Amino acid sequence: MRSIAKWIVILTTPYLVIVGSALLLMQPATIRYEYSKPDFPPDRYGFTKSARLRLAIIGLKSVTTPGGMQALKDARLPDGTPAFNQREVSHQQDVRNLVAKLQAVWIALAALALAATAFSWKDARTAWGYGGALTLLLLAALVGATLLDFESLFVDFHHVFFKGGSWIFPETDTLIRLYPFRIWYDAAVAMGTVAGVVALGLTAQWLIHTTRSGK
Repeated sequence: MRSIAKWIVILTTPYLVIVGSALLLMQPATIRYEYSKPDFPPDRYGFTKSARLRLAIIGLKSVTTPGGMQALKDARLPDGTPAFNQREVSHQQDVRNLVAKLQAVWIALAALALAATAFSWKDARTAWGYGGALTLLLLAALVGATLLDFESLFVDFHHVFFKGGSWIFPETDTLIRLYPFRIWYDAAVAMGTVAGVVALGLTAQWLIHTTRSGK
């Protein structure tokens, strides 16, 4: 049973670290940081920076906070028309559903991993170390795919999680204007960095302990 518990920790670690990093970064501060960059792509169709940032945060909160979808529906452009059309609202609802599922799975796996850690306490440091190492291997593969062809990776991700072309919009639609391709690349880099630091920490603590104990 201790061996099973150990493997539970090892195999759940990548999800906990990688998805946890992505969920952690889904904050208004991340959007503000991106928009503050001097080389962030400007809007070609007339949004002021302040109006664009306001709508970008509303879009983010629509998938992460209670009442966020209603705020998305209520958002208006300066001329009084809805900021987001029905297809955009529908897509954001799909994203919200996906985020909720990812969060639910994360909580369930975190509880399972903690229980497994308690059950196999003597092997817990090693299990988390192996899990960190496995996470680093997966991140290395993702980094390689990102550097080789991030656009294809981005498209494949959407094909897996969203129906048909429901996630494809004209460049004049609000969602595309708020979240240009650059923001998704930066988000992937940030997620990989946070996850990499956590995974490296888990691996390092195991290696240091092993070295000190002479095992």
